[in-house]
Amino acid sequence: MRRRKKVSKILKERTTRKEEGIIRKFLRFALWATLIGMSLIFLIILGFYLHITQEIPKISS
Repeated sequence: MRRRKKVSKILKERTTRKEEGIIRKFLRFALWATLIGMSLIFLIILGFYLHITQEIPKISS
């Protein structure tokens, strides 16, 4: 418990409210960027998979 208090005190002293806001905004942006990136990659993979699966029967028939 004592160590946690010390760490939080140090963090409060070093970072101002403005910096905290910037950090929070950056974290939020990073979260959204990762989510969008993951979804885009998933869609691209899904699209390629469907494209390949649709092409194979056409060639064989």
